[in-house]
Amino acid sequence: MLALSIFYKCRFPIASLLCVACMFIGSRTAAEEIKVISPDYWCPFGCKAGTPLEGYPIEILRAIFEPQGIKIQYSNMNYSRALVEVRKGEFTLIPSVFKEEAPDFIFSKETISDSRYCFYTQTTSTWRYASVESLVGLRIGGVKSYSYGSQIDAAIKQHKYQFDLQSGDGLTERLVRMLMAGRVDSFIENEYLVSYTAKINSDIHLREAGCEESSTTVMGFSPADKISAQRYAGMFDAGIVKLRRSGDLAKIMERYGLRDWVKAEQGTSVQKTKAH
Repeated sequence: MLALSIFYKCRFPIASLLCVACMFIGSRTAAEEIKVISPDYWCPFGCKAGTPLEGYPIEILRAIFEPQGIKIQYSNMNYSRALVEVRKGEFTLIPSVFKEEAPDFIFSKETISDSRYCFYTQTTSTWRYASVESLVGLRIGGVKSYSYGSQIDAAIKQHKYQFDLQSGDGLTERLVRMLMAGRVDSFIENEYLVSYTAKINSDIHLREAGCEESSTTVMGFSPADKISAQRYAGMFDAGIVKLRRSGDLAKIMERYGLRDWVKAEQGTSVQKTKAH
C-alpha cells in the first residue's frame, strides 16, 4: 500500500522530488540486518566490537552476508545474557555455540570452530584431571551457561556445591584471578582463551592439568523467527564453503594468526583452532 501511495503521488510533478526522497529513505529503513552478539573476552573468536579485529567469525559473517546486501551489526554482551536475548529475538545469532547450551536454537550445519576445554591449577600443584572422579574433593571454577560435555555437565548438576560458576564480563581473567587467590583449586576453560589471557597479562602463570576431548561449535540463530533463522543458516553454510574454496577464509584466519579448523576441500591437511 505504501508503494502504491507513493506511485500515485509521484504522478504529479510538484511531488516528484519529495517522492524520490521518500523512496530513498524507505529503502534505507528496509535494509536487512543481522544482529550478532558475543562477549568481548572470546577474542580472537569474539573480540571488542568496533575494533580493527572484532573476531574471525564476525569477519566471516561480513564476508558472506554483506555482499548480498545484509548488514552485520555486532555488539558485546556476557554469554549468559546473550543466550537469553537471542532466544527472545532481540539479537539474531551468537557466532559460536555448543548445541547443548541452547538446544532450542537453529544451528548451521557448517562448524565455526573446534573447541577443547582444559583444567588449570597453580604452578605448584601436582593434581591432574583424569575423569570426573578425579574432581572429588576439589573446588572447581567455571562459567555459568557453558556446556563442558555430558560427563562434566552431569557432575556440575549433581554436585553444585563443588563448582563455583561465574557469569558476567571478563570471565576468563576472573577465573584465573580466583585460582591465584586460592578461591578455587582449579578451573575449566577453553585453552585458547586462557592462552590469550596469559599472553596479555604478564603476571599470570598457570599449569595445564589435563583436557577434555575437543568438540565443534556452530552458529546459533534465534528460534524466535525460525523461517529467517533457517534461511540465514543456509546462507552461512553455502557461504563458508565458497570462502574456503576461494581462499578468502584462509586470509581471514591469517589476520588472527590462525588457520582453518577443518580439512579444506582441495585436500589440505586438517588445521585446528579453538572457540569458547
